[in-house]
Amino acid sequence: MDPNFFSFSTQEALFSYSDLHLWDIPLEPFFDTLAAISDPFPPSPPFRRRSAFSKYSGTRTAAVREPENSRRNIHYRLIELLRRIEGNKQAAKCRRVGSGEQSRGFRHMMRERHRRERLSQSYADLHSMLSPRAKADKNSIVQEAAALVRELKRMKQGMQNRCQELRNRASALGTSNGWGAGGVDAVKKEEIEFNARNPDSSIDCLISALRCLDQMEIKATSLRMQDFSGCGGGGGFTTVMTIETLKEGEATEVKEMLRRLAT
Repeated sequence: MDPNFFSFSTQEALFSYSDLHLWDIPLEPFFDTLAAISDPFPPSPPFRRRSAFSKYSGTRTAAVREPENSRRNIHYRLIELLRRIEGNKQAAKCRRVGSGEQSRGFRHMMRERHRRERLSQSYADLHSMLSPRAKADKNSIVQEAAALVRELKRMKQGMQNRCQELRNRASALGTSNGWGAGGVDAVKKEEIEFNARNPDSSIDCLISALRCLDQMEIKATSLRMQDFSGCGGGGGFTTVMTIETLKEGEATEVKEMLRRLAT
């Protein structure tokens, strides 16, 4: 660049143009054009390394800065503190009440679940007591159980009637309880002679006689062989049986029955 480029004054350079009416504003006498052109831009700020962390001292100062209302009366501040304490107590009480209602609901739900489980187990146990052909649904189980209960009641009534009949029979014989202490003296023992003449089937005849006594509910207390001639010539044997009777005429019936078996 030519060093004499800025040698002439600023006013001469401005008045060299033809339209002088645009330059009515006078120039300042101390305006340094050379200094303005040689340093046209301000100096750039120094380079600073960027960081994601802020300065600790500035943050701490802002955090511990005293609030604007700290200069209020100490009485107002104490009243606000008491209000906050009371509000915290009310909030804690509401939370406890809410948790108590929730726990009651949970306990009710668990009790209902246990009740349903016990009911299902009861149905399963009742179904195991019924016949295998019974259905597994609840209505069928209840119907089958009701029918079984009616049948058991009918059997119970029949057994009670039979027991009453036996008691009446014992009373008619002059005993209080049949075969008890008062009924032993009323039992009569009789000896009956049984003759088995056929040597080929004498044992079979004796077995048949004992079975008939059992069917007639007559007890044979003893059995004794009195005459046994089957080893020799061709005869049978004679047996003496001791029986216990409760009614009159039973011994006669037994004798007639043994006579028919011996023939």
